[in-house]
Amino acid sequence: MAATGFDKRPAVGQMTSGDSVTGTLTISGFQWYGATTAAHTCTVTDTAGNVVWASSVSAAGEAPNGFWNFQREVLGLSVTMGSGTLLVYLE
Repeated sequence: MAATGFDKRPAVGQMTSGDSVTGTLTISGFQWYGATTAAHTCTVTDTAGNVVWASSVSAAGEAPNGFWNFQREVLGLSVTMGSGTLLVYLE
């Protein structure tokens, strides 16, 4: 993966479908990359099942998706996606 502006922030790590993190987190953004199929989605929920962030791709291998200036505190995260990897950036 080529370096982008996303790479300059600390990440909690790479997450794939089914992964979860516990505890209170202050999120600054997400980067989803490596989707293999058009129409795949990525959904992030908190411990209560509320959607924190969601995105979809229109083509396989589409450029990284991200949402910045998020500034949201959440209790836990769970990830569900069709394919790819999600990076979660913390404040």
